[in-house]
Amino acid sequence: MKNANGRKGLLAQIHIGRKALGLDDDSYRDMLEAATGKRSCADMRLGELVSICMRLEKIALAQGVELSKPKHPGKPANMDTDGKGPLLGKIEALLAEGKRPWSYAHGIAKRMYGSERVEWLTSRQLGSVVTALVKAQQKRKEAAA
Repeated sequence: MKNANGRKGLLAQIHIGRKALGLDDDSYRDMLEAATGKRSCADMRLGELVSICMRLEKIALAQGVELSKPKHPGKPANMDTDGKGPLLGKIEALLAEGKRPWSYAHGIAKRMYGSERVEWLTSRQLGSVVTALVKAQQKRKEAAA
């Protein structure tokens, strides 16, 4: 499991792993305590959470269980915000085609407009992000040729 979103991301991954492995509450808390001496993730430091993620991965590997991972991390929760859905959909398609995460588009929004999230941009600004992604895609194709 990757530490994509810091503490919140690790907590989400731990709970996804717990569910995928079918651990009941007592077994889960016993595993936490054996690994860190703490029975709750809320009391753990970041390094301890990483340790729990790695432990869950080892258990899953040993049991042949695949831990589900988000299909496209960082994707805006509501893709049709104020009628901007088609532009956000185009951004998603360009990111998928370029094998880029949503954080790439969020970075473009930050550099161009100072906005932390793509979905907070206006329709006009989203159009500029689409243009930037298309140009970046063209540069990658030219470099590959």
